[in-house]
Amino acid sequence: MRLSIIVIGKDEEQNLEALFTSLEKISTPYELLYVDSASKDSSVGIASRYADRVCSLEPSPQLCAAAGRSVGTLEAKTEWVLYLDGDMTLSESFAGWIDEHIEDLDDALIAGYVGQYTYIYSDGNESKNRHLLPVSGRVEHFGGAVLLHREAVLEAGNWNASVVSNEEIDLYVRIQKSGKHVEAVEIEMVRHLAAQQSPVEILMSMFWPMNQRYYGLGQVLRSQLQHGSFLMFMRHYPFAFIFWALIMVALLTPMAWYLFLGFMLYIAYTKRPHYLLIYLTDLPRGVFGFFSYKEYVPLIKSHTPSGIL
Repeated sequence: MRLSIIVIGKDEEQNLEALFTSLEKISTPYELLYVDSASKDSSVGIASRYADRVCSLEPSPQLCAAAGRSVGTLEAKTEWVLYLDGDMTLSESFAGWIDEHIEDLDDALIAGYVGQYTYIYSDGNESKNRHLLPVSGRVEHFGGAVLLHREAVLEAGNWNASVVSNEEIDLYVRIQKSGKHVEAVEIEMVRHLAAQQSPVEILMSMFWPMNQRYYGLGQVLRSQLQHGSFLMFMRHYPFAFIFWALIMVALLTPMAWYLFLGFMLYIAYTKRPHYLLIYLTDLPRGVFGFFSYKEYVPLIKSHTPSGIL
């Protein structure tokens, strides 16, 4: 057996049945672990009917997705780990891809694989994210659903439980530091229930810490400095760093404002104007997150073998 499936969740009782049922499309043997972040509903009871092991984490203000995935990675016993969130379902096409390829995955430079996400919104609309870079087939980033080589994750330092959001890019940069990458699989991987935010809510979340996710960017910066991969992280988001570097230079040299204005026009033309607002709010979010960083080791409250509850 080469495959472990790690599902993380918190208060996902309405979604877990659909997720676990979707995993039945996989024919190859696998172990199934569910890591619960102190749910107050019946998530643990539902998961115990399907999973080989259920790990319940101790309640903590710092519980986050990375905490569940880091514990699951340590608990897993196989070579490859498929990470899923409790509000996802696995697509039949990717289940078939796993059955066809899992026994042959042996490229030392490929740390993992990720396919297309389909996001399902409460109003019935859908959107897709291919996670692809043009031409190369290597992904630029991945989300909560990804198939990774367990040793590549552990060699990179595992998921950082102290990072409350943007934990995927934090891990991926550290994986890339070792010379490995994640490859694109050009089929649908998961269908993911997605929260819908109004433009006003999105705007407010950029300027005001409405939840823990506000601090994620700065916590990633702190993590990257600790792991010695900060310069590599800068290459993933060069425009944000250039934006603030030009502002700093312009404060010292008035003529540099022309460069800054030219850069803003370039961003507005080549990307989208709203990226200027994102870059503008990156600095306060980065600063507040950097200094909010607290080392956190999630604790397991209990292990439950399947069928006990």
